[in-house]
Amino acid sequence: MDRAAAYQTALQQAQLGGRACQYLLGRATFDGDGTAQNRRTAAQWFWDAANEGHAEAARRLGEMYRDADGLPHDLFQARHWFETAARLGDPSAGNALAEISGD
Repeated sequence: MDRAAAYQTALQQAQLGGRACQYLLGRATFDGDGTAQNRRTAAQWFWDAANEGHAEAARRLGEMYRDADGLPHDLFQARHWFETAARLGDPSAGNALAEISGD
């Protein structure tokens, strides 16, 4: 299956609420892998997945807010998503929190 077909399959699953597929679509859209690169759309997929309990998606949102990469620079939102990711078990979230806290 080529990347564009894989993207379409994941899209169908994500629309049914599959958080893993939502996260994968966020990554694909963020990177332009199998679809056009679009940071805003990637953020929406990450948001959907994070709100379904996907830890990496929450961390990626935090990174996007911290780095102003497709989303406005907002350390309050970055902290919220890094804390969410940590609570959901993402091992990198604690380091990201320490970075923005200056610890």
